[in-house]
Amino acid sequence: MQFEAPSGQLFEVFGPESRYYQLHACPVLAFQVENIRAARKELESRGVEFVTEIEGNESEAWTYFRGPDGYLYELWQTPRPLKPLPPT
Repeated sequence: MQFEAPSGQLFEVFGPESRYYQLHACPVLAFQVENIRAARKELESRGVEFVTEIEGNESEAWTYFRGPDGYLYELWQTPRPLKPLPPT
């Protein structure tokens, strides 16, 4: 299930029937990138541990990695336009 905030931020909820449910034992922050393969390569070169392969296709793809805090994070490549955050 997806919810989009007026700012363009996306909030997703995965139920137990989703194959991604096990990856989401806690909230997962996703970083939207223009080129997921380049972003993953750069992070791997810095010693970041990825826990999944890149999934999806050339249009939309994602992969999960473990942060230094032990939490799971996601790289996400999507055709959705990047929107700037509203001023605070």
